[in-house]
Amino acid sequence: MKKESKIIIGVLVAAVVLMFFGVLSLRVGPVELGGGVPGTQVTLASTTQFSVAKDTVIQIAATSSCIARIITTGTAGVGLEFMDRPLAGNAGQWQAASTTVAYEASIYGCGVTRARADVATVITVKETRDPR
Repeated sequence: MKKESKIIIGVLVAAVVLMFFGVLSLRVGPVELGGGVPGTQVTLASTTQFSVAKDTVIQIAATSSCIARIITTGTAGVGLEFMDRPLAGNAGQWQAASTTVAYEASIYGCGVTRARADVATVITVKETRDPR
């Protein structure tokens, strides 16, 4: 074997090893989807379905206490606003069509929540609370 062939084989082996470890470093661990304090028991307090008309802002929740709000979108995505501010354009949190997301109270709060859709759709809002 010539010296150039050994060098090429060595470089190829090193490249394969680097690619292997690169792929391992991109692995994603388990994804946590909402919840309260670890170990907290919660109950489903309410389930409500809303029709959101095109280019209309509606209030979907306004309670003072919850552990999380679980929002499921229909055939169109919606813009969500969790603060007591007007919802216009692309402001707020975007949730894609046909998805379910748990919004923790510790991050998003339990106050006024509004939704806006560019296309008419239906959303379902479930609210969990501490049973005590």
